[in-house]
Amino acid sequence: MNLVKVQYENIMALDSIVTEETVKVEMWCMDNIKKDYADVFQGDGCLEGAYRMEADPKVTPVKVPKRRVPVGMVAPLKAELSDLQQRGIITPVDCSTEWISSLVIVRKPSGNLRICIDPRPLNRALKRCHFPLPTIDDILPDLSRAKVFTVCDLKNGFWPVTLDEESSYMTTFTTPYGRYRWLRMPIGISPTPEVFQRKLSQALEGLQGIYVIADDILITGEGETLEKANQDHDDKLRALLNRCREKNIKLNAEKFQLRRSEVPYIGHLRTADGLRVDPEKLFKFTNQICNG
Repeated sequence: MNLVKVQYENIMALDSIVTEETVKVEMWCMDNIKKDYADVFQGDGCLEGAYRMEADPKVTPVKVPKRRVPVGMVAPLKAELSDLQQRGIITPVDCSTEWISSLVIVRKPSGNLRICIDPRPLNRALKRCHFPLPTIDDILPDLSRAKVFTVCDLKNGFWPVTLDEESSYMTTFTTPYGRYRWLRMPIGISPTPEVFQRKLSQALEGLQGIYVIADDILITGEGETLEKANQDHDDKLRALLNRCREKNIKLNAEKFQLRRSEVPYIGHLRTADGLRVDPEKLFKFTNQICNG
């Protein structure tokens, strides 16, 4: 009857203001966290205890010949090797070793290089520790009352795990600048997931409302009201940050998703109303099927 006129532009403006204020509050909280716990977001971290890899003596050690490095990556590779050496992640090898793996170079989206090894021959000899790896189904019953979530992950993959000297020599790899060995656990070693999960779970043991799968950490907040859930969440987050400081665990500030009503976690979307499939993961999976 044209008796009421809806001012859609005002609704959009109000929605924009609410969104901007929400972002400002979230950024303010994250800025405070990075300020109060700056040390938790700096450096490479190191979990307690050196890991000793066990090899089957029946498997013959393999020395893989050096792979050719593309000309365009030679200079960046030298810089990356130097940086990793200064940080205590790798070190040069000047003696004979039974195992030698080939170098693998991956260019990150940022343009920087990721140094890896191809440990397939070595993995055939390594024994697994068979520590049970949790899944999303294992923690679902504990999340039924959660209303607020934060997701963060550790920096630099499995590097917080230190190798003992004998194990370190088993990870020797060749480069155009000589041989190096890993002082920290490299990506691709077969026992890595179980070892990393065990050490990280032990370091964070006793923290309530905090769940760890691989290097992803989920912090939850429960309460009858959203305000109480936020307070519960903040207390748990503070406990986690203090434990990370105590145990020399480093978190990735760039991937910190703070105090959300829903967060992606291990391929799913965790919300206050339950668990849903992550639409981004579903979209990628559908594309893979359609593209063959």
